[in-house]
Amino acid sequence: MEFMKAKEIDDESTIATEYTDMESCPGVAPNKSPSSKVVGEDEAYLLKQKYAYGSIAFSAIQTFIVISLAAGCHVAPLDINPMLGPYPDALDRFGAKNAVMIVDQGQRWRLLTPILLHAGFFHLLCNLTVQLEVGSFFEREWGTPTWFLIYTTGSMGATLLSACVHPNTISVGSSGAAM
Repeated sequence: MEFMKAKEIDDESTIATEYTDMESCPGVAPNKSPSSKVVGEDEAYLLKQKYAYGSIAFSAIQTFIVISLAAGCHVAPLDINPMLGPYPDALDRFGAKNAVMIVDQGQRWRLLTPILLHAGFFHLLCNLTVQLEVGSFFEREWGTPTWFLIYTTGSMGATLLSACVHPNTISVGSSGAAM
């Protein structure tokens, strides 16, 4: 049996070193199958890409939009929006999930635009924390095109589910896509 260990090199690609028997392969317990790997310091994880450019760019776009909405539409008082963000009608005007607009007026683009919007700076901070931590990991593992497809499909599914379960509310955020 042959086992592979990934080793990172400077040009953002990976090379593999072959191990011809199980005992010489770090991270694999002796007399065990390769699926029963022991996690240790010598274990390497093979990723498709070194950096998560899509997650970082998407996070920058989301941050720019929240700052622009707060500056252009003003920050609502905390008793109206405790997330330190714009008024709810501004979020609706810019593409928040609104089941009436999606179903009755055919604004299908509202299935995707809520991931660009956030209720405010606190909401953005929480979503970006998950997106930059978990989303970046999966983007590096799967590659940007696959990550983006899964992210946007998950977002549309979460928005559709929210429109079915809570049709009388507007909502924004990338929580459904990030989870």
